[in-house]
Amino acid sequence: MVVYSHLEKLRASFDSIPLELRVEAIKTYEAREIEIDSKLYIESVWIDQVGTDQILIVQIQKIGFTANCCFCLGSKFLRNDNVEHLSNEQLWDLGIP
Repeated sequence: MVVYSHLEKLRASFDSIPLELRVEAIKTYEAREIEIDSKLYIESVWIDQVGTDQILIVQIQKIGFTANCCFCLGSKFLRNDNVEHLSNEQLWDLGIP
């Protein structure tokens, strides 16, 4: 699905930033309107705290009157400076979004 491909690229762009700069880059990222396959979406990025874990959330939400459809991917920041990628379903299990 093209939406998830876009989310994967967006998530990868933040994963590539050194950890010490990543949080600030996420905080300064502003939600924006984007177009994918002639459909309008709002793209947003934020950090959520689940227990002791920090999770980067990248989300695309469809704009429209009839649908409140959103797609998310995540990256859990691990203590060893690695990243664990989370699917939309894994985020749902954590109560996100």
